[in-house]
Amino acid sequence: MLTKIREKAQGVFSWVILIAITVPFALWGIQNYVDVGKETPVASVGDRDFFQRDVSKAYAQFSQSLQGLDIEEETLKQQALQKLIQDEVLLQHVQSQGLVITDKTARDFIQSLDYFQVDGRFDKNQYQALLGSQGMSSMEFVGRIKNALMMEQFQHAVVKSSFATPYDVESFFKIQNQLRDIEYLTVSVKTIDEQPGEEEIEAFYRQYQDNYRTPEQVSVDYIELSLIELADAVEVVDDKLRAFYEEQKDFFSTKERRKISHILFAVTSETDDAAALAKAQAAKQQLQTESFAKVAEALSDDKLTANPAVI
Repeated sequence: MLTKIREKAQGVFSWVILIAITVPFALWGIQNYVDVGKETPVASVGDRDFFQRDVSKAYAQFSQSLQGLDIEEETLKQQALQKLIQDEVLLQHVQSQGLVITDKTARDFIQSLDYFQVDGRFDKNQYQALLGSQGMSSMEFVGRIKNALMMEQFQHAVVKSSFATPYDVESFFKIQNQLRDIEYLTVSVKTIDEQPGEEEIEAFYRQYQDNYRTPEQVSVDYIELSLIELADAVEVVDDKLRAFYEEQKDFFSTKERRKISHILFAVTSETDDAAALAKAQAAKQQLQTESFAKVAEALSDDKLTANPAVI
């Protein structure tokens, strides 16, 4: 039963996305950050507390993904709680390791979601309307997406680097499919009313003390690999090095990338030209003492690019 639950609910990033992005954005845990009152948490991971309402929301989404399976409600709730804890442990770990997701990566991912597309293209009005219906800001939603992508990044690093030897597969198959035949005989033991004294116990032990000893044993399996010996066996030839470089050239170069920022001054008529020019000159003066981002936020008429946290 638990195996079926794991098969349905896990898989890289599927559970994270199920929680973080579900129609119509029933995101669990939003209220954990405000007004927790005096409610006692059912579980804590570091500084993060989970309450009964978190488990209920996770259970509701968990049960939807397992429709058709005859699983007890209490078992599902336990699995939902365990999943909340595991995801939070994973999130705190990747944050402690300094993993980050760039704004562009998060933006490209969000724009690829069907929920925000109209006629096959990302629609900003659709995006803002859906977030507004859930009382979420773009910054909050982007933050959640970044957390989910960070967790996926770490999981991919583990899953894609793992491997199983033929011996491991064979051993697992044998364990999963093994059968045992047993026979047993019940022997009645006479109840002993009298207990031996300390002297009798000591005498018995001294007489049979070799029965209580186990000879030292060591079982060692090892493979010795010497980098020096391996290196000595490699013949380095200029032609081979040149051929290897040509084959792997893409790994030794980085494509040129440029990032451009601008401060926009809107002009709706010819009479606004002078005013826009004056604003541009004032902005140029401010840039001598203030950062570009601060001046853009204060003066740019393009409020979208003025705030880098908003898509």
